[in-house]
Amino acid sequence: MAESRLTELLDKAIQSERSGRFAEARDWLRQAIAEDDGVASMESRLMLGRLSIAAGGDDDHAEAERELSTARSLAEQVGATHSRAHAIHLLAWLAAARYQVDLAQQLLAESPAADPFSPPSAARAQWLHFQGLIWTHRGELNSAERFLFQSQQVARDCNSKLILAEVYDSLAALLIRRGKANHALSFARMSLELKNELGNRHETAISHGTAGRALVLLSRYDESAQEFQEALAIARDLGATQIAARVLNSLGEVAYLRALYDEATRYHEEARSIMDDPEHLAHAYLGLARIHLAAKRLDQAAEACDQAATILGDRPAFHDMALLLKGLRGAIAWRRGDHETGEAELENAVSALRLAGYPIDTIELLYSLRDLYQERGALAKAVEVMARALDLLSECGSERGVKDIEDWLRTVDSPNLTRMALERYFPSWLIDRMLENGLRRLPSRHQKVAVLFTDIRDFTSLTEGLGPETLVELLNEWFSEASRIVRRHGGYVDKFIGDAVMALFGVPEEGESMATDAIQAALELREALETMNLRRRFLGQCEFRVGIGIDTGEAVIGFIGSAHRQSYTAIGDVVNTASRLESATKDAGCDILISSRVEEAHRRSPLAETRFVGNLSLKGMHQAVSAFMILGPLAMVPKPTAPAARPTSYRVKPDLPHPEIPPALKSQPAMAEL
Repeated sequence: MAESRLTELLDKAIQSERSGRFAEARDWLRQAIAEDDGVASMESRLMLGRLSIAAGGDDDHAEAERELSTARSLAEQVGATHSRAHAIHLLAWLAAARYQVDLAQQLLAESPAADPFSPPSAARAQWLHFQGLIWTHRGELNSAERFLFQSQQVARDCNSKLILAEVYDSLAALLIRRGKANHALSFARMSLELKNELGNRHETAISHGTAGRALVLLSRYDESAQEFQEALAIARDLGATQIAARVLNSLGEVAYLRALYDEATRYHEEARSIMDDPEHLAHAYLGLARIHLAAKRLDQAAEACDQAATILGDRPAFHDMALLLKGLRGAIAWRRGDHETGEAELENAVSALRLAGYPIDTIELLYSLRDLYQERGALAKAVEVMARALDLLSECGSERGVKDIEDWLRTVDSPNLTRMALERYFPSWLIDRMLENGLRRLPSRHQKVAVLFTDIRDFTSLTEGLGPETLVELLNEWFSEASRIVRRHGGYVDKFIGDAVMALFGVPEEGESMATDAIQAALELREALETMNLRRRFLGQCEFRVGIGIDTGEAVIGFIGSAHRQSYTAIGDVVNTASRLESATKDAGCDILISSRVEEAHRRSPLAETRFVGNLSLKGMHQAVSAFMILGPLAMVPKPTAPAARPTSYRVKPDLPHPEIPPALKSQPAMAEL
């Protein structure tokens, strides 16, 4: 076959793909391979393999495996390292799409681009990007974000703008999952700028969609609708029905959130009419079910749910939509009078979605639970449900969503608005005791606790060049991370002291694991800070370091202060020691120091490697304190895992799921075209 003819067919395939006509692109590639199946077909096989993975069917995956394996063999025969790496990466992607994550990681380890000392290249950037996506699906979001930032750095070093734009899409998707919508929006905008520069309108539509999802998370519905309309206009102009269907469904969601039910119905109906892909059809039917439910058309809502259920079947790739469907069925059940079934279905769906890593998707179901409890007169339960929704919306920065909940509380139960305000300052168990005892002082008590102190190093010099708004933003971001991590490991934040955080573990009831819980929290704080600094460095913001000190022992727990102002806290040598250990980290040349008492408890169930530092003379302490530094987690300790969250770009790609829990997503930002 003449080289010019092969180039012509490949160019046609590329143009078809950029216009969103994927089936047409695959046909051009098959023709090219049929006319020349030798080494010259390598690039066509790589592209066909990538598009066949994205198509998602079993036959498509079989075709992808065949073409990519052949491409790998051809590359090895002629020593084409770059193409060999690309083929291996795509085979790893295929393994992940088949839920074989261990195989995917094994394949990535075989790639020539796995060498950390290799020079910057598109292959290395792609390899890092894959790693970031795999760690995302394992639920290791800090590790995932670090891989993605490494990928963008390599892509910048080798001036690969297309890969860089795709990594920005992945970062935006990850940050949306983490509830950092403002940062996600920044990366979506950067991706959009690069894609406009490259002149790739198909990719531009994807970035508009990603920006739209970030704006939905912020409850900025008018702006999100504008982004989706931009994406829709491009998709229609290109004839990219797949993107158009996805965007129409997203516009339907936005219209539903704005209570424009007729408009939402039109969008979902149009999405259903132009695309028969199972994902888009199920999405449309779920949207229609929500609209019918809001309009109290219960039979029509149930019918739409049945249609969605038929499409979803038991396929693990649609796990998230199946959970949403379960919640919608629960909402229909209680509105038909079966409150017990409705409550159980809604709570099960909410719990499963949170476990699967989709907390944002639970908000609508929490609202339905609120309405159920309110109808039953169980106002305390309704308020508790809204407290859960408020936490999610606050973490995402959704000011409108927070205001909506506050307005509801003022209407139905103003006293509980006060309770929720108190929960910003005290743990819920303490508020219960305070309300039971009125203005009477709760008795103090002696109790064994674990205390964790963390403080920002050189804070005074760090903040000299920062304005007040920037300073407050930095502290709030770090304190939010610290609070979330402490809470996740069973502790609670006792107080913020300037730039320091004091956290208690083992309160109100002391537990055997409180010392190791504090160590786990410290390790995650370290990891979260590293990731946060990567993000801040990239965005041109100042980085910072922290020290962490942990001690365990007996303390006095109770209200301290005057009759007019008090705080519930812990006092005693254990608090002072933890604080002094934190201060000593700088001189010890480490970031985490624990006392010998914490180390003794830790040895019973070790989870980190430690090293004896010495008997330290700490400021204000009469006796030297034996201290150990935390080096890092033990290799044998499994890290917490969770399946992937729904991706927020509009590129149809397969999942990279955790092997034990079915993933719920159907798409991910595509790997770069090498």
